Amino acid sequence: MDRKIKINFTGIVIVAILVLLLFLSACESNGIILTGNISAGAKITESGKLAQLLKEKAPFTEYALLIGADGTAALISEISFSEIQLKKDKNSWYSSSELLPPVCNITDIREICIYQPVKRIIDIKTEKNGKILLFSERIKDFELLGESQKNGYPVRKYKIKKQEIEY
Repeated sequence: MDRKIKINFTGIVIVAILVLLLFLSACESNGIILTGNISAGAKITESGKLAQLLKEKAPFTEYALLIGADGTAALISEISFSEIQLKKDKNSWYSSSELLPPVCNITDIREICIYQPVKRIIDIKTEKNGKILLFSERIKDFELLGESQKNGYPVRKYKIKKQEIEY
């Protein structure tokens, strides 16, 4: 009889540990990958205003290309950063802004490619399949679809030419 109690208790402990691990992995945020003129491995892992989040990770950023999983992207300048909120909803990230053109509301953001003046960064590069990938190289993967402006904030809309990076 004691043996059955030990087996059941051990089973309950194992199940509890597995549930805890699943819960922790579900709560863990992979974040949004930062590419471009920044050190490899940089990520945004918490919600907030884009201006503040980039100030912490890449303080000299002049432009940011917000890239969704579907290949839609919005290129915004530094003056627009404070008008964009990055939020996590379940397992995906999205951007929202009421003052900027609707193209800035990107769903399922997988990457933000940033441009910082090269003179401000020394040996800060991002790798893509073993190759150096600066902002100027990454933007070549996209086709410009158009430009729009709302409340004095200009935005360029892009679409990826072909999906090269799997998220």
